[in-house]
Amino acid sequence: MEKGLSLVEVMIVVAIIALLGIITIPNLLKLKINRNESGAKETLRIISVACESYAKAHNDNYPDSIGNLTTVNPPYLKDSDILEARGGYNYNCVFSNGYSCVAIPEICIKTGQTTGTGTRKFTVTTGRLITESPCFK
Repeated sequence: MEKGLSLVEVMIVVAIIALLGIITIPNLLKLKINRNESGAKETLRIISVACESYAKAHNDNYPDSIGNLTTVNPPYLKDSDILEARGGYNYNCVFSNGYSCVAIPEICIKTGQTTGTGTRKFTVTTGRLITESPCFK
């Protein structure tokens, strides 16, 4: 009697592993996208709290740049690199009589795509209102 697996047994094992991969991989990708999007919203929330705190302490005058938030003592933002790309998102802020910051995915996931860093872009404006929209038109 020979020991080992027959070809049918090996094919069944391979089919089960493939099925598990088909079920698991899309869920892992969705988790990564959700994590990226949550991180982007949190970064915008941190920036907006810093801007609103700055305005409250400076007679309702909002900062002119991100530097106004990081160079004062104590700083409103500890992370001077907060606007650098991170978590699959790029950030852009405009400071002019208020603020408007946008978080845009590095690789937008469109319908039918399977890889990317996010499906939505997020914007925060003066007053701490965060809005979201699809990252493609």
